Amino acid sequence: MRPDSGDIGAPQSVEFRAPARYGFRVATLGILIGQRQASEVLEQPDIYPVPNTPGWLRGLVNLRGNLVPVFDLAELLGLEREEDTASVKPMLLVVGKGEEALGLIIEGFPRAIDLSRPLAETPPLPDRLRDFHRGTYLDDSVVWLDIDLARFVGSLSADMGT
Repeated sequence: MRPDSGDIGAPQSVEFRAPARYGFRVATLGILIGQRQASEVLEQPDIYPVPNTPGWLRGLVNLRGNLVPVFDLAELLGLEREEDTASVKPMLLVVGKGEEALGLIIEGFPRAIDLSRPLAETPPLPDRLRDFHRGTYLDDSVVWLDIDLARFVGSLSADMGT
């Protein structure tokens, strides 16, 4: 058959793949970064504690002239770090930009997550995350939670008495 004959041949099968997103680990949880969420990963910078705040608010970092609050989600959610993550270097994930930025202590670097396997049933979640949960996925035998991080962290101001 000639390429210009107009015959396009047999139909081709096309495999649909959900767009990859990135996720990070906090103790036993896998959490997805928002699809269009600006983020960056830093080696643990100096964190300056804020007096009279809960332990899960580790303090502030100066990121290009912006003060960014740093949260320890493992402590906040009462999660114990797994033994196999003890050797993983903690990193700082900064989500958002400018005055909207917030820092999260994570274990290792974020990684690409395949979202082609959504779970119909959500496993038990920490109470504090339930209102912010948008979906659950399975990738490489790890459960990944789609959490509205900005709303979740914004809700923590009530816990700090502000």
